[in-house]
Amino acid sequence: MNKNLPKRANQHILETASFKLFVSKIPDSWVIRDLTERDYGIDCYLEIVNAENELTGQVVLIQLKATKNIKWTKEGTHNIRGIKKTTTNYWNNFKIPVFIFLADIEEKELYFVSVNHFIK
Repeated sequence: MNKNLPKRANQHILETASFKLFVSKIPDSWVIRDLTERDYGIDCYLEIVNAENELTGQVVLIQLKATKNIKWTKEGTHNIRGIKKTTTNYWNNFKIPVFIFLADIEEKELYFVSVNHFIK
């Protein structure tokens, strides 16, 4: 007998895949600090660890975006769409750097840009 069951949204699957890809590309010694509260434009904190495995206090904020396959322009760029103005305003309020990471799930590639560069 077939019962209707909940289905996982494709966007949620892409988000999970992007986080797994992000984790796989970051050095094992670096610290990824997950957020336990709802996502309001920041997915995690990333703390850089130096060559001596010392915590540096150098922290950046990360926003992950995912797509199955990035559609590049002839100029070799990609426009990230769907980011609200309120989110960019929020990012501008942080005193520490914020980066957007774009995950290409099919190619298993990760690209990033500083939000300060992206917004301007």
